[in-house]
Amino acid sequence: MKILNNKKGAELALNVVVIAAIAMLVLVVVSVIFLRGATEVKPGETCVIKYQGECKVQADCSPAQRASPNTKDCSNVGQICCKIL
Repeated sequence: MKILNNKKGAELALNVVVIAAIAMLVLVVVSVIFLRGATEVKPGETCVIKYQGECKVQADCSPAQRASPNTKDCSNVGQICCKIL
């Protein structure tokens, strides 16, 4: 009967489980915050990251250098993405 009255071991195990669950939740939340911030690519950065180019006015960029016809790759109006030669 003394075995049933000793609940200190059960309380300790429950505390460890609760603390581990809270730690995992915090780890997931922090990971989501960092990963979400790392995946946001702003206009202008797409040209550099995806095409290894730079945003230029169309007159300064020859057709051979044009990396992307999409003007959304550059943040400034009238600019296009040109590959760096």
